[in-house]
Amino acid sequence: MCQKAPAPAQTSSPALMHIDDKPLETCRLDFLRAFVYLSEYSNTVRAYDRARLAFLGLSDLSVTISGSFGRHTHDGPLPKMDDQVTNQDNIAVHCRGVTKSYGTGDVRVVALRGVDLDVRAGELLMIVGPSGCGKTTLVSVITAILSQDSGQCNVLGRDLRRMHERERAYFRRMSIGFVFQMFNLLPALTATENVAVPLLINGMSWEDSQSRAAGLLKMLELGVRRDALPAQLSGGEQQRVAIARALVHDPKLVVCDEPTSNLDHTTGRQVLEILKGVAKKADRAVIIVTHDTRILDFADRVARMDDGKIVETVDREQLP
Repeated sequence: MCQKAPAPAQTSSPALMHIDDKPLETCRLDFLRAFVYLSEYSNTVRAYDRARLAFLGLSDLSVTISGSFGRHTHDGPLPKMDDQVTNQDNIAVHCRGVTKSYGTGDVRVVALRGVDLDVRAGELLMIVGPSGCGKTTLVSVITAILSQDSGQCNVLGRDLRRMHERERAYFRRMSIGFVFQMFNLLPALTATENVAVPLLINGMSWEDSQSRAAGLLKMLELGVRRDALPAQLSGGEQQRVAIARALVHDPKLVVCDEPTSNLDHTTGRQVLEILKGVAKKADRAVIIVTHDTRILDFADRVARMDDGKIVETVDREQLP
């Protein structure tokens, strides 16, 4: 790996700024290998931060990485997980009495107040409601990013409360695609590299992952921007890169937090057509959190949320 460097004073892409004697591309690949290795143990945002610190010499973290993608080493076996998950009664997500709060004492905030929700396999469900009603917290629990305080949450046949942290990370990377409201693109990586991250983490070779990522970016009309860094992309372009990253590993559950918020009407509907195509598969499901009433016609059902609860779930035909 590149030589350790003194603490950085500032930078938009700190992992690439202090390079002593290696070409930029070599250092980029060193960093990406560290990131892929660390993602085996935690979520992608945390793995990025840890890889960045190790790369800069600001952490004594010892990272063992093989010389090529798809063959990184790890401590002990990965959690066992069947490739095919059987969903009881054709339900992809089953929540009953789910609660979640932040803080304690006088500053405690209750975000979820006993949520009951079923998401069927083969459907696109949209969750709507006012800001602060708990929508993002709910999908963060469903995707195993947050742990609920109480209640039952089974996703793709798995009881999330029975999973330890490493197993939850493995479950997310194998089975879930998440489009974050704030994109969470990795600033040191190109658009293609960002999209390829789930494939690299899952063991695909560098060449194959780059090829598949580039093909998906082309489908989303970003082929000419494939080598751009996130800071060089518009908000709408970053949103499409984030959507491509969520879909590239063909997850069984795709969860999107305001996926059209930075897209024009035409591009937004094109993205929804792609997500709708994913949801049509019998063993897949798509959940979309949105304030955009223009896209509700893409939903099979709409769940209305208020004050930390699902207050109503209606079929598309029942929408006003």
